[in-house]
Amino acid sequence: MQGPQSSHPGDELLRSLNEAQRQAVLHFEGPALVVAGAGSGKTRTVVHRVAYLIAKRGVFPSEILAVTFTNKAAEEMKERLKRMVKGAGELWVSTFHSAALRILRVYGERVGLKPGFVVYDEDDQTALIKEVLKELGLAARPGPIKALLDRAKNRGEAPESLLLELPDYYAGLSRGRLLDVLKRYEEALKAQGALDFGDILLYALRLLEEDPEVLKRVRRRARFIHVDEYQDTNPVQYRFTKLLAGEEANLMAVGDPDQGIYSFRAADIKNILEFTRDFPGAKVYRLEENYRSTEAILRFANALIVNNALRLEKTLRPVKPGGEPVRLYRARDARDEARFVAEEILRLGPPFDRVAVLYRTNAQSRLLEQTLASRGVPARVVGG
Repeated sequence: MQGPQSSHPGDELLRSLNEAQRQAVLHFEGPALVVAGAGSGKTRTVVHRVAYLIAKRGVFPSEILAVTFTNKAAEEMKERLKRMVKGAGELWVSTFHSAALRILRVYGERVGLKPGFVVYDEDDQTALIKEVLKELGLAARPGPIKALLDRAKNRGEAPESLLLELPDYYAGLSRGRLLDVLKRYEEALKAQGALDFGDILLYALRLLEEDPEVLKRVRRRARFIHVDEYQDTNPVQYRFTKLLAGEEANLMAVGDPDQGIYSFRAADIKNILEFTRDFPGAKVYRLEENYRSTEAILRFANALIVNNALRLEKTLRPVKPGGEPVRLYRARDARDEARFVAEEILRLGPPFDRVAVLYRTNAQSRLLEQTLASRGVPARVVGG
């Protein structure tokens, strides 16, 4: 039996790809790791692979799951696939948490969740912690307590298990009083029929581990699994993925251990480094052609990342030759940094809409805007 056919011939899906991308797209059954360097077209590879499974391998869209790290990335992937294949609306493209929540909305009662349970966002979570502190007559900062809860749940551990890692007084509380707060918080969540963000994956994992019938149904819905940014998966996401993949293990993990940035959310770089140990017989594909940066930038980047202690071997190769040498400017303070940025933009000259300024934290935005305005450089904040 064949799935819905593509609106493009299968060969069309391969024609625009380089050899490494093509090999990854042609991978059919069994586990695969795609080590994708920056700017190497990893999203393009995943999208074309999904389209190829449907167009040439007879896989139904309803049998494919693609997991991304942000809702925005999931929506972009859906839109690209809708333009490429028929029946793309049946694809399951979502974040880890959205996928887990979808499972819980259908089967949550099997792990004690009430129909229509609510999910608390960060503001709700902070408000509940404040209520608990007030109820217990304690003066403490809710922020560090929320961070503790998030860290524990991302690691798949009970929050109280982390108490020994903390100083004697954390967030202004002794370990004993902090334990009281954590217990009361969980009781209050349960009483209100709610989950916090960290609970979503934990409950879904518990459901799949304890209920073979549900696991069988979900695996049938997710026969072919793709996970983007695999290097940033935490222990709970790792267990969730491994459980869904099962013995069949039609799992394609895509990532780059040289770009791991979510260790503060308990991401474990070993998940990608040990992929071939976890999935024996896994094929490894390396995307090393970089379409984004010039040769000068890549020479500098390769010289840096080769010093990483834990990595999978790869060397980024430029498609764009030449380029200006990389320069490092060490600013004295934030004002000096903003001044330097403004002067560099003025040195480049108009049109200014070809220049982008990237900053790490939102706190940097205001000073940059003020400095650019004072120098007569028009600027627009995107997504601020």
